[in-house]
Amino acid sequence: MHARVVLTSISQCKQLHARLLVSGGAHHHPNVIKLITICTTQGFSAYARLLLHGIEPVSSLACNSAIRGLCDAGHLLESLLLYCRMRSYGVKPNACTLSSLPKSCESLIHGRQVHCDVIKFGLGSEVFVSASMVSMYARLCCVQDARRLFDEMPERDSKSWNSLIVEYARSGCHRTSLDMFWRMIEGGLECTRIAMAKVLHACACLRDIEQGRRIHDHIITSGIE
Repeated sequence: MHARVVLTSISQCKQLHARLLVSGGAHHHPNVIKLITICTTQGFSAYARLLLHGIEPVSSLACNSAIRGLCDAGHLLESLLLYCRMRSYGVKPNACTLSSLPKSCESLIHGRQVHCDVIKFGLGSEVFVSASMVSMYARLCCVQDARRLFDEMPERDSKSWNSLIVEYARSGCHRTSLDMFWRMIEGGLECTRIAMAKVLHACACLRDIEQGRRIHDHIITSGIE
């Protein structure tokens, strides 16, 4: 099965799956993995899960591919359910999966379970995994956990900086938010529009006109609209 096959309807996916079954290709994991990936990227998540259930034993590559696709497509609950099923089979997640999955966690319980797996499988040193965990804890209003992970990161990307800046401002820690903003700028990283709006709001709350002007000047010189 060619990796660049484009399917635009669920009926086309079913037709291709039927051809694989007839030819015996459905038992060849790479073919099923490609079909699962196509289904998830096209938004046919339910059919992707059905295909995954047909793979025995469950393939690590297939699971990780499907979970990432579900996360990217916004099917957050399904991605978590599929992850739990994958783990029940003893299949190990990879770094790409554990960097995608945190955005599916809408409760602290789920977030901590994913974090435990990050530690268990020794993936905490992966920058993009740690950055996703920092963003998750910040989004779940656990700024202390987010900051602890942030401080432990060997390298800090703009995603982790922006996540903390936004959460500090949202929780009323305006001085800390502004301090982190300037540290990030000095480090040569880019601030998102959302974070920029938050630090400007922090200046307003603190009635810090001078710092507000400095940030406004930075917005103009950096070309941020």
